[in-house]
Order: sequence, then structure tokens, then C-alpha cells
Amino acid sequence: MSEPTFDELQSKAAREWAERQKNVGRRLTEQASAFAQSPDVRMAPPPGEPWSHPDIGPCLACKGPSFFCTRWVTLAGVKYRAELVCTTCGARNTFDWASKSWLE
Repeated sequence: MSEPTFDELQSKAAREWAERQKNVGRRLTEQASAFAQSPDVRMAPPPGEPWSHPDIGPCLACKGPSFFCTRWVTLAGVKYRAELVCTTCGARNTFDWASKSWLE
């Protein structure tokens, strides 16, 4: 039995590499799909659009009812905090979902 040639080894390595890359691509696609279906991603307010939520009280500065969400922070799929800008007066503040109150 003869030793494999360089070209045969190179071809085998290329096939193995392509197979590994296909598996990595499949896993990344599965992860992205799972993240896209998580509640914190699905329920995040659209950036740039006025938004309000029944759990969020009015703006601390002017009592305005709606906000622009500039930052939506979650931890393990649980609502954690949101940085909100009032659509009426432009005040920026952070709302904590755990305590359901504004952080001052």
C-alpha cells in the first residue's frame, strides 16, 4: 500500500474543512433563529418610533406618556432595563423592569 500523495491529502483536508464549515454555519443559523424568537427580542420596541407600555409610568420631568427607546438591555431573555427618551420634553432616563420604577 502506497502513501497518499500531497494532492490527495490536500483534497481530503479541503473536504473535511468544507464539512466543518457547513456544520458551523448550520449551528450559527440555529442560534440566530433561537435568539430571534426569544421574547426580549420580539418585544423590543422599534428604535426611532414613539412607544409606551402599561408598566412604565409617565416621564419624571413632564409626565409625558410616550418615549423613544434608545437602549433595551436584557439579561438571559428577561427584561432588565430600558433607556428611554421622552417624546414630549426630551428627558432621558432609565426604567428598571424588575422594580418597575425609574432609576434616578
